[in-house]
Amino acid sequence: MVKGVGICKGAGGQYFEDLKERLEQEENGTKSLITDISHQLKTPLASLRMSHELVAENRVTGEEQREFLEQESQELTKLEQLLNELVNLSRLETHMIQIHSLHESLKKTLTEAVSQIYMKARGKDISIQVEMDDDIVVNHDSKWTVEALTNILENAVKYSPEHTTITVRTQELASNVLIEVEDEGMGIPAEELHKIYQRFYRGGRKAKEQVKDGAGVGLYLARKIIEEQGGTIAAKRKAEKGMIFKVTLPLIIGE
Repeated sequence: MVKGVGICKGAGGQYFEDLKERLEQEENGTKSLITDISHQLKTPLASLRMSHELVAENRVTGEEQREFLEQESQELTKLEQLLNELVNLSRLETHMIQIHSLHESLKKTLTEAVSQIYMKARGKDISIQVEMDDDIVVNHDSKWTVEALTNILENAVKYSPEHTTITVRTQELASNVLIEVEDEGMGIPAEELHKIYQRFYRGGRKAKEQVKDGAGVGLYLARKIIEEQGGTIAAKRKAEKGMIFKVTLPLIIGE
């Protein structure tokens, strides 16, 4: 009997040790998230403060004032986009976002994702081509899959030059569906491929010089959303230029 009690106590002790470790990991993750968010907000806020102070102190000409107001409008738009991304990020990491996979049309999901990014692509004269003959019913959460695919497409638009093409194609495999997003952009160096899904990662110096906006959470969120549905996401650098992002989602089996 005494021996049995000892075993029970040991199991209970291990449970509380595991619980303590999980709580410490969550606390460290929360601290890291808060630090990252604070860092991301500093730059646009500093720019807005400087612009506001110069205009308020009447230290600029009328033409310069109009330029500052336009810059403020752009910074506010970036700040709004950043906050939306950070809200989704924090909600996903604290499990406030629930993924509900249903039997839904993949064509409808792809169409909505493309429509979300269409105007940005048009602004750079970038064509988006969707190669999909027949619709496929896929087990996925359409709302959050649209969010993930939009983030991938937005990334392609950001890092692609004007007058290029982004191609979206699908392929039905044995137990899942493959979605490929191919662009003709600057590509990602091989040594950076393992970093692109990290929170707030925005690429090396060349990438940052080309694209000034964005928090670097789009691909991180995309991976989290896809993996929550039992799917996968991977990136492949093309031989000449550009990238191919490969997303898989589970098919409906045994209907």
